[in-house]
Amino acid sequence: FLLEQASHTDAAAECFQKAIALDAQLDRAWYGLGLCLVRQGKLDEAIDALTRNTQLQPMSPHGWVQLARVHEQRQEPEQVLKIIQHLQGFEPKVAAELMRESGIRLSSGRA
Repeated sequence: FLLEQASHTDAAAECFQKAIALDAQLDRAWYGLGLCLVRQGKLDEAIDALTRNTQLQPMSPHGWVQLARVHEQRQEPEQVLKIIQHLQGFEPKVAAELMRESGIRLSSGRA
């Protein structure tokens, strides 16, 4: 994470991949890899990594938020909406922040 924060994205991605190779259940390594892939512009791969992170830590909003941001970059508002709806169930403040950031609103009147 220190490498990623220092913008040494390639080195950080390599470290996260090595960690995942040692233990594919390391949710934080998947999250870190996802962040690196976003910085590298590899959005398809970032979606895969962040999706794996959310599978391993479904109640943590961090992976979900990053995943929504990637879908927003890819101009996939329907995917962002699905994530907002999902977050609404257990992290309504995070869902509200994503709605503000993206401009996407829930049509059910819950927001």
